Amino acid sequence: KVMRSFPRAITNSELVSRVSTALQKYGYGESTLLATSLCCDEVNRELDLNLSKLYGDQFSMGGLAGFAFGGVTSFGAMAHHIPTGGD
Repeated sequence: KVMRSFPRAITNSELVSRVSTALQKYGYGESTLLATSLCCDEVNRELDLNLSKLYGDQFSMGGLAGFAFGGVTSFGAMAHHIPTGGD
């Protein structure tokens, strides 16, 4: 049904694969702290899980349409989770 309405849509797995490929050449990978600002709607849980499989635990800032709910505060909180020498 999605493909009828959005014929160029890709699966979550394909999105994660493309993101990984694009970021890997810049040194992002297993040691990267992933921060997301996905909508808390359950439709995004699959994407959360797929990203976690690739990058491990993530820092969820919550959001809508990619805009973090917490703003500067959430970015500051996320920054405190970056390990010394981490990406």
